[in-house]
Amino acid sequence: MMPQRILHSLCTFIPTHISNQTVTMVLEWMCRFEGVKKAKYQQQMSRMEACVTHMELATAQGGYIEDQNKWTDVPFGICTMQYSGCEVIATYNALNYLMGNAVPNIWEIIAAFERDGILRAGKFGVSPKAIARYVKKQGFRVIFSAKQNRILEIAKEADTSILTFYNDRVDLAKQIHTISITKEKGGFVAHNVCGNGVAEGPFDSVAELMQTIRGGNAGAIAISGIYR
Repeated sequence: MMPQRILHSLCTFIPTHISNQTVTMVLEWMCRFEGVKKAKYQQQMSRMEACVTHMELATAQGGYIEDQNKWTDVPFGICTMQYSGCEVIATYNALNYLMGNAVPNIWEIIAAFERDGILRAGKFGVSPKAIARYVKKQGFRVIFSAKQNRILEIAKEADTSILTFYNDRVDLAKQIHTISITKEKGGFVAHNVCGNGVAEGPFDSVAELMQTIRGGNAGAIAISGIYR
């Protein structure tokens, strides 16, 4: 096991000294060696039933999933959606915004990322680039970037976007989170930021949104800007 002191140094070194491009490239490289075996029929049915129950609440909230913390009974790889399903949820929420009732079922998105994109069997979530690949397969134009000076521009220009960020821009130990950002009449709305059942916003700009997330300590890593 890695000594705690070395682990702490690594967690502070990566977000402050390693570029976003390198981080996303490494994550993408990691997911190329992953993939979860197709679940058995009974496992598939159990997951589907659990998802249906959770989606009843999402339907009452405009179709958006905001309560990741409650998804403890839905497996994702060897983990649960509660633990590492934020990328799956962000993808669903973005597609819900664009497709409405035609959005793929959440369990189908889970299975798709288990085949392509999952990291450490679910422990590290999903590669940001895998999100862009999946959304492209749904027929949308996607611009992906891990360049700091482009992230806010793309979020402003795109019809909707999926943003991956450090919960603490100087400490990877606080982990990484992914959300979807939609454009509403009142401004930009961030979905499943805290997983507590409530969306954040509206905000006048994505910059204002970022200043609010995690008390202003969040640090953007990558974005998938999605265009109809």
